[in-house]
Amino acid sequence: MIERIRKSSMKVLVAGGFGFVGSEFVKQLENNSIDYVSVDKKDHAAKKRTIFLDLCDRQKTTELIEKFKPDVFVHCGTNSALAYRDHFLESFREDAHALTNIIESLPKIPDCRLIYFSSSYYLVGTQQ
Repeated sequence: MIERIRKSSMKVLVAGGFGFVGSEFVKQLENNSIDYVSVDKKDHAAKKRTIFLDLCDRQKTTELIEKFKPDVFVHCGTNSALAYRDHFLESFREDAHALTNIIESLPKIPDCRLIYFSSSYYLVGTQQ
């Protein structure tokens, strides 16, 4: 996927760029000189190309998507497996709300592709 994005000069918006999955994806974008912006709900103001944003805020999520106009939106900004283990319903609601806001905002950028992945759901399902 990185190679395809690099060849086409796409702009990428990454939600959860400081999480387990997102941070590795951002490294690949940087290593391949791909134009991106990272969004995270935790304030990492010192980090370059990062915007502090809670995706549960519909208005700010929509404004960001409209302003950046990504070709690809990579959503890996979900709660951790530990958050799901300790606060399942709260974590699930937050993730569902954020994803709903993203999906409702993307029609304004009709050519944008949404890619969604998370390690949380796999880990929660396999812990005994």
